[in-house]
Amino acid sequence: MNIFSKLKVFFILFFFQLMAQGAEANVRENFYLGLGLVDSINHYELKVKDTSTQISVKRKKEHNQLLGSAFLGYGYTTHCSLYIAGELGTNFPKRSKKISRPGVTFVPFTFVDRISIQEYVTGDILLGYRPFDCFVVYLRGGISVANIKLHQFVNSAASPFGFDADKTKAGGRIGAGLNYGLTKHFGLGADYVFTGYQRFRAFWPMFSTLFVAENSSHFISLSAIYSF
Repeated sequence: MNIFSKLKVFFILFFFQLMAQGAEANVRENFYLGLGLVDSINHYELKVKDTSTQISVKRKKEHNQLLGSAFLGYGYTTHCSLYIAGELGTNFPKRSKKISRPGVTFVPFTFVDRISIQEYVTGDILLGYRPFDCFVVYLRGGISVANIKLHQFVNSAASPFGFDADKTKAGGRIGAGLNYGLTKHFGLGADYVFTGYQRFRAFWPMFSTLFVAENSSHFISLSAIYSF
């Protein structure tokens, strides 16, 4: 038996051993709650325009930030192993990124804006399949409600004024996940979610400046789950 055949047998035996150990587990079944670590990959696109002169600039930035997550929900498995659940959650703390750009009113100068996103609450429906009591895979989709803030730092060489605006925006969520039950009550989960937020618009009448931001995030999470 060559090395590849031996590895194949090992992983098959290891898989069935995991299934046997978790045979009495029902992860994410009935009421459950969980805590997780999330790697967020965030995309920010900011367009700034002087509405009187039509001069505009656009800048894009991406950055990763480690977050925490908390969620609770209720799951149910039918007699034919189809799985459905409803879940509420949040991510914390806020995530933010500074973006440098040329001025549109004071053209020779450089300005720094900061976009921040604070998730208030997420709500998802999970639809999946439970091939074993201890194992479930699912797709998820739902909405996110978040506070999005824009802050322009003061550039004293150009103007003594800064600018702040914040709005509550909704976003659509879609993703997938899988969970494995370690015991009757405790399990582990891995999820991927993409969230795209509503367009953010803010107007600064003092300088006839329009800010338009489009933000989205990819979330990759590992979580610990307790099922009641």
